[in-house]
Amino acid sequence: MTNPTANKITFFSTQAYDKQFFSECNTPFGFELDYFETQLNATTANLVQEGSVVCVFVNDKVDANVVKQLAAKKVTIIALRCAGFNNVDVEACR
Repeated sequence: MTNPTANKITFFSTQAYDKQFFSECNTPFGFELDYFETQLNATTANLVQEGSVVCVFVNDKVDANVVKQLAAKKVTIIALRCAGFNNVDVEACR
């Protein structure tokens, strides 16, 4: 990886079962995982560390304001663990 902080993944809207599952799956990879029970929105985007990958759930708000904040923190990947993406401003992500 070219970004030394790209080994961090920040999860929002997590439950205990999410933490257990992703922690177990991460064992062979050793990524640094940060879990937040709170939803991602313009107020909570400040919880993301610079260069992290962000993983969101169905009720997280990934609007233009949030995307701008994440981009300022050098976030280049927003992963979704939900079926749809109506909570994501796709144009803002481009």
